[in-house]
Amino acid sequence: MSFVLVVALLSVTLAASGCAMGVSDSKGANQPMAHTSRNALDWAGTYQGTLPCADCPGILTRIELAQDETFVLSIQYIDRDAAPRTSRGTFKWDAAGRTIELQGPAGPPWHFQVIEGGLAALDREGQPITGALASGYVLAKVGGGHAGTSSPDASLAGSPSWRLFELFGAAVTAADTVEQVPNIHFDAKTQRVYGYTGCNQFTGSYSVEAGDRLRLSQLASTRRACIGPDLEPQYLRALNSVDRFEVRDRELSLMQADGTVSARFRAAELPPAPGH
Repeated sequence: MSFVLVVALLSVTLAASGCAMGVSDSKGANQPMAHTSRNALDWAGTYQGTLPCADCPGILTRIELAQDETFVLSIQYIDRDAAPRTSRGTFKWDAAGRTIELQGPAGPPWHFQVIEGGLAALDREGQPITGALASGYVLAKVGGGHAGTSSPDASLAGSPSWRLFELFGAAVTAADTVEQVPNIHFDAKTQRVYGYTGCNQFTGSYSVEAGDRLRLSQLASTRRACIGPDLEPQYLRALNSVDRFEVRDRELSLMQADGTVSARFRAAELPPAPGH
């Protein structure tokens, strides 16, 4: 075999190896392929939660992402939709492999940043949402945890939303509020709590200690002025004074330090998408 042929074969072999190991920079050094949400995360699956809404108590949202880059999106405005609105289609990644774009049932497309165990909603320009309610724009992946692990607040976060039905011993109905009955949601991954007071949306952080001890902190709410029945002051008083909690038969009870039950909730699951 001639010397020229040997050199040619060696060049081909090295080039193939370079392609397999990474991308060569201008100096000829191999660079490892960059990790992105698209190639490094187990993103296929179902995500759900209650997204904040400027003129309603919240949007029950469920998104199913398939490996073939198709989606099923189900949304339900709490105060105006009798049933979820569902759309299907394909989604596309941005050039960096970090965010996805999908078309909703109506209006402009939806943008999400794909993060570990969740989808963070972006604004219409594809930019991160900031402000006091930013943590409420994250949909949690259903069943996204590792097998054999659990958190002490798993029972709190087991429902997309808890709806208030009793406050300081008095029954609560839709007639007692301006729009919809107050609710609360716990996000175990971010340790954030958010919900609706019957007039305003609120957010904050929480921690669980010694099994049933619950601490809510840094609570902040929007400043919307509502005319009509107003449970907000009592509801916020119950949240600020909570000391313990109990989940039983899909009901959540918040208790004060002396054992008095200040608020009781029922689990409000997001209905599955039609045909699933």
